[in-house]
Amino acid sequence: MAHANNSFDHSTMSIDYNLLGSRITTITYLIIYILGFIGNTFALITFSSRRMRQISSSIFLLVLSISDILALVTSIWFFLADAFAIQLQNYSALACRFRTFFAYVFMDLSSWCIAGLALDRYLRTKLPLGSRTLCTPRNASLMILTFLFLLCLINGHYFSPGIGQERGENRTTAHCLEN
Repeated sequence: MAHANNSFDHSTMSIDYNLLGSRITTITYLIIYILGFIGNTFALITFSSRRMRQISSSIFLLVLSISDILALVTSIWFFLADAFAIQLQNYSALACRFRTFFAYVFMDLSSWCIAGLALDRYLRTKLPLGSRTLCTPRNASLMILTFLFLLCLINGHYFSPGIGQERGENRTTAHCLEN
């Protein structure tokens, strides 16, 4: 049998790795957005019921789902750039600053909601009698508002002029340095 007839010439095949990487990134973003929005929407519906809002742990999970949805919304910026070559960062330095600020606030808030939930569950386990007064929806809400306030202070530097710089003769275009 002739083995030479079945061989494949690899030298004539060229792969555009940039295009391949872009396509893989676009598909990955799309899967994350679809699953993220669907899953967090179901969590939002579940934990926003009157019965669930009476449990402190559910308050953390409710805010976590809201925060995750908003973090997904703020990251659509990158999906549009990769999938459709829409460079939103070129339109407004102020939009760049707001998007960057809120993206970090919501991503950080998600992490702190999980930390608050862990503390809530720890207190319920270690102090079963004291948890009735400590682990209340009101205290959970106060803890989340404290997290949100501190995260706004911590991430406030994203409003500085160095994040989104206006360019062009009439300063109508911008460049988002955070990306």
